[in-house]
Amino acid sequence: MKGWAAFERLLASDERNSGSRWLRQADKFPDSAIEKIRDACNRHGVAPGLHMRSLKLVQYWRDHGMRFLSCNSEIGFMLEKATETVVALKG
Repeated sequence: MKGWAAFERLLASDERNSGSRWLRQADKFPDSAIEKIRDACNRHGVAPGLHMRSLKLVQYWRDHGMRFLSCNSEIGFMLEKATETVVALKG
């Protein structure tokens, strides 16, 4: 199990996920700030958009007027699937 423990530490490490601290903070911006940016974009003919880590937040902002949407990252998707695989193998 020594190998599994090391792998689990890698998956759990904030330092290994480039930008993960910033992403956690970005998901917590006040709605009012994001709405002001969205409204300013609309006034100036720019497609408002954002990048959020979670699908739930991207869906929320899609339903609240954002038109350019980005969700997660390549490393985030790989880590999610790797974590799912480790959990399944551990039983």
